[in-house]
Amino acid sequence: MLEDLQGKRGSNGVEEELLVVSDSSIIIALARICRLDLMEELFKKVIVLEAVWNEVTVKGKPGSEKILRAGFIHVERRVIGG
Repeated sequence: MLEDLQGKRGSNGVEEELLVVSDSSIIIALARICRLDLMEELFKKVIVLEAVWNEVTVKGKPGSEKILRAGFIHVERRVIGG
């Protein structure tokens, strides 16, 4: 599940940053098929909750090494929107 929280061209024509919050399923799926690059190309920055990060980076889980190296995935240590 990906939620588009913001992101479009501003009134000055400059593209604003697109903020995306992701659950584990899409990250794991893309890592398993070696296509995490698609998320980076589309969103530039992806935020996950700490619980999601812990789930996707479990040692031995398929794709976890790729996820650990994905510099565009950022961990949010607090509840988003709360």
